[in-house]
Amino acid sequence: MEDINKAEKQKEFIPKPKAKVEYAEKMKFLVYQKVDFKDAVIDPATNQQLMFVVQVNPDSISRSFTAKTVEDKKIRSANSSGEGAGFEAEQYSFDLIFDGTGALGVHTIGKANEYFQKFLKTVYANDTDQAVKKEASFVEIRYGKEIYRCKLSDLSAKYTLFGRNGDPMRIKASCTFISVDKDKPDGKPKNKGKTDVAPEVPAGSDPKELVNPQDTIEETEAKAEENNSPSLLCCCYCSADLNK
Repeated sequence: MEDINKAEKQKEFIPKPKAKVEYAEKMKFLVYQKVDFKDAVIDPATNQQLMFVVQVNPDSISRSFTAKTVEDKKIRSANSSGEGAGFEAEQYSFDLIFDGTGALGVHTIGKANEYFQKFLKTVYANDTDQAVKKEASFVEIRYGKEIYRCKLSDLSAKYTLFGRNGDPMRIKASCTFISVDKDKPDGKPKNKGKTDVAPEVPAGSDPKELVNPQDTIEETEAKAEENNSPSLLCCCYCSADLNK
């Protein structure tokens, strides 16, 4: 019995295995050469795809959606006709922190500006054709299950802390990216009820009476019936040459 009691007491002092700590996945920026996002930009320093991983994930991400409408062309009218004119490209906005105070580890001390410059090289102007063309990089932002294919639209940096030698110790960057994903709506208004096809005008009919460039197909057919013209689709634009 004494041996059993000793064994049980020994079990009490056996340290329990520590729970595995799971860290949150950090936001990544991957750079591509073209808008099709197929060919990666290679970083000469690592011989791998040019990318940037944030130090701290943003505390929030804002997504902006804008639906356009056709403006009313009437005189002295400032209202919209209410007719849809497509969509603006989606925008993503968030703030990033670049820290060099050592709060995120001793290895980060004094490196705030180094991290920020690497971020600029990734999303703003890298050492590829984008820099020559003065064009921002094609960036794929990955955060958890979210993937945003976009380009930098606006970036402002605020330097909040400095060391004794004047080096920045913390930088806050406010970023806005604009979507360039081909799967998004193209934003082009559709031409409804009208056509640019010009069938022949029925013989013996007056084109001016049958056709008006602003008429819809239904209105043009109705005019043809009123003038006892053959039942043909007359939606062509009238021309002065037909009266000669």
